[in-house]
Amino acid sequence: MKPSLRFGTNIGHWLSQSTLDRNYLAVYFTEADIERIASWGMDHIRLPVDYALFEHDGDPFSFSEEGLSWIDRAVEWTRRAGLWMVLDMHCLPGHHFMVTGRYNLIWDENSPQHQRALAIWTMLARRYRGQDHVVLEILNEPVARFDEEWNELAAKLHAVIRAQNPESWIMIPSNSWDNAGKFSVLKPVSDKRVVYTFHFYEPMIFTHQGASWVPQFAWLDGRKVPYPGPLTKELLEGFPWSDLESAFQVLQVSEDLRPMYRQMFEKPYGRDFLAGFLEPVLEFREKVGAPVYCGEFGVITKAPEEDRLRWYADFASLCREYGIGMANWNYKSNDFGLVNTKGHVNEGLLRVLQESGKE
Repeated sequence: MKPSLRFGTNIGHWLSQSTLDRNYLAVYFTEADIERIASWGMDHIRLPVDYALFEHDGDPFSFSEEGLSWIDRAVEWTRRAGLWMVLDMHCLPGHHFMVTGRYNLIWDENSPQHQRALAIWTMLARRYRGQDHVVLEILNEPVARFDEEWNELAAKLHAVIRAQNPESWIMIPSNSWDNAGKFSVLKPVSDKRVVYTFHFYEPMIFTHQGASWVPQFAWLDGRKVPYPGPLTKELLEGFPWSDLESAFQVLQVSEDLRPMYRQMFEKPYGRDFLAGFLEPVLEFREKVGAPVYCGEFGVITKAPEEDRLRWYADFASLCREYGIGMANWNYKSNDFGLVNTKGHVNEGLLRVLQESGKE
């Protein structure tokens, strides 16, 4: 059965990107949250997991049943609620999406980290065989130096999963933080039970304005970048660059995207602008004949709220028009959440996503 990943949400900051303190885990996310998500009309969750939940650098290749039991809970809760679940390995030994280049050791097939990653997926594939509602996402936001490095590792991870589990659906992302543009060099595997995934935060100067963890955008805090614009050059005043090209270097806009970003200072960058980023994904789907899925998308709460909701409506409606499943980032947080850390729902955002998520 093809997975139903039409409209869902990410359970961030629970089993990933958190302290993993067990008292915290017990209250941050519970079965009541799953029931609320189902009541909103969503059909799945994406569950980010860090390997440190159940395997530790000081005791490699040893897997904690207590740690794995937290994943088991989510598997059972979603089964009872009639939801699909994407099990996302958000962090594997030797790889983290915030670490780039040679500092990620997973690419070296002779490294312990490489072998541990293969062993983890061997174990998980065996453990969740028969859980028909669980999709196995091999790695969050790979950041290989070379695209072929990622294609080779993706094929290996796919192979070890299939050796243990011939039935579950497998999810494979593109390189460079699940970049939609990298679908042009993503190598498909020979398997009819695979979903290919990308993340979407374009244009980041809007979606990540003022984000403290992204230095090139932190200076925008309080400047209120608009959507759909256009941008004004006055927005960039007072910072150490002399022209737009210098700004693009600081903002880490790749050379192939600079013509598109330059247009943001000339005309609005609305729905059609967003659609342009999706072309490689749609071309890949047409060529390969496999489903595609947006595993993360969102806008920081520091953005102007009306513009923020307009962006969500535009992007989610594109996913609906193109038949692309989606999960917003994320369910609970003060930066991107549908729900803040006090449990209050952003009703406006929820309505926008529900409307665009309708069949």
